[in-house]
Amino acid sequence: MRLLTFKKNLDIISAINSSQDSYKAGLNQFSDLSKEEFVAKYLMKTRPSDLSSKFELEEFDATNLGQTPDSYDLRSVVPATKLPPVKNQKSCGSCYAFAATTSIEFALALSKDQAHQYYGPLSP
Repeated sequence: MRLLTFKKNLDIISAINSSQDSYKAGLNQFSDLSKEEFVAKYLMKTRPSDLSSKFELEEFDATNLGQTPDSYDLRSVVPATKLPPVKNQKSCGSCYAFAATTSIEFALALSKDQAHQYYGPLSP
């Protein structure tokens, strides 16, 4: 079963890579999982249903954003050695902590202030 799932995913990867060139797909530690298995094992099960009632959300006006680039590669601005590594949070449920620390790491990597240099990954 694992081998069949892997072969199906490999076919999808091949189709993606041959159909366009804006990004490339590849194999990773999840390549032998079906989409349903990945969702069941690694994504959050439920969200609090009353979450939106606790916060007042403002309308976002995107009309005055000006011209945005078609693409932006952070590696062209910051040396790869200063970029934080990709982290695997597994199934701990602390995606908020990973998002927060990664945001700080990228802010430090982009900082021009020598006092705020990036020295390595922060612990979520």
